[in-house]
Amino acid sequence: MRLNQVTVTVRDIDEAVAFYQALGLKLIVLSPHYARFACPEGGSTFSVHVGEPDARSSTVVYFE
Repeated sequence: MRLNQVTVTVRDIDEAVAFYQALGLKLIVLSPHYARFACPEGGSTFSVHVGEPDARSSTVVYFE
């Protein structure tokens, strides 16, 4: 099995895109409410979509 994609909710797409590009992820899709990045190794992708993060739960993503 291979991980294809992880998606997290963000409030500000522009801020999120700048942040994840600074981490070294390559932007491959961009729309007003969605962005997808290619991870530098392993073939997986990471994406963000605009919404209100749910305060009852949280998402933690670790990049090495």
